[in-house]
Amino acid sequence: MKHSMFMAVILASALAACGGSSRNEMASTQLPLSPTPLPTQPVTITPAPLHPEPPQIMADSIAFQWGEHSLQWGELYLPPNTQEPWPAVVMIHGGCWQSSYTLELQAALSQALAERGYAVWNIEYRSLGSGGNWPVMFQDVAAATDYLEQLEAIYPINMDAIVAIGHSAGGHLALWLAGREKIAEESELYLEAFVAIKGAITLGGISDLQSPACGGAASAIIDSTTLTEPSLMARLESSSPIHMLPIHKPTVLISGERDGIVPPRLSEAYFVSALAEGDSSDHIVLEDAGHFDLINPQALDLGIIESAIEMITRQ
Repeated sequence: MKHSMFMAVILASALAACGGSSRNEMASTQLPLSPTPLPTQPVTITPAPLHPEPPQIMADSIAFQWGEHSLQWGELYLPPNTQEPWPAVVMIHGGCWQSSYTLELQAALSQALAERGYAVWNIEYRSLGSGGNWPVMFQDVAAATDYLEQLEAIYPINMDAIVAIGHSAGGHLALWLAGREKIAEESELYLEAFVAIKGAITLGGISDLQSPACGGAASAIIDSTTLTEPSLMARLESSSPIHMLPIHKPTVLISGERDGIVPPRLSEAYFVSALAEGDSSDHIVLEDAGHFDLINPQALDLGIIESAIEMITRQ
């Protein structure tokens, strides 16, 4: 894959209008797409190795145990510059919400963004297969994000400039974090106080838990088959990003034109719904990019993500 495929003109046209009152009037920025069929079965891809126990020190990061379970940990990547406080990124890995996928998926992207001046908190959490059934996975992601308050006591992190970035199923969780204020008090996911983020960026993200992406995993994480219709809708409104709109926070959804795991039209549906609800949102489709190109800093133009972070934190 050539670096030039992620065309600078896409970024310019998509983000030039990010400021001011005209943002909600933006059209989705994309190139012509050929139809990509949605997978009807769980996607089989080679899993990343699972950490049985969190390491204490990584070569390019510092490991922190934010909870008591062995999977309740994360890697904090610190910028080399001295301009403080640092804007922060909560990095959330994907993998169809399955326990065979870990934060290793986004270690290279986390390091690359840290080198550009961001404190990147790459989190691990329990998922399907490791005790992450409803509501545990959501609670883990929330608690890992809230641990930034502990990290801010040690490092100069700008708590007013936090953006969640998630890939694939992690994109779902990033959008969910951005919408936490919408969760009703009667929900098992409700918290009275938590670390607020400015907005979210998805990289081939899943925004609708009723979509067929990842086969039946989307249904499994909310245990939907056990619910009555009213209970299902209530649960979707506290866990499925498209059902949580409006969230009154900016979002940027980045898709790969050749992504057959989470096709661009899934992000397009969220983008259209967000604008219809009055939210600020952008959808950027990268020409000739596949699902995993979106987390490969060797292929992806990181300026696209940087511009998205800066736009979100300015609002």
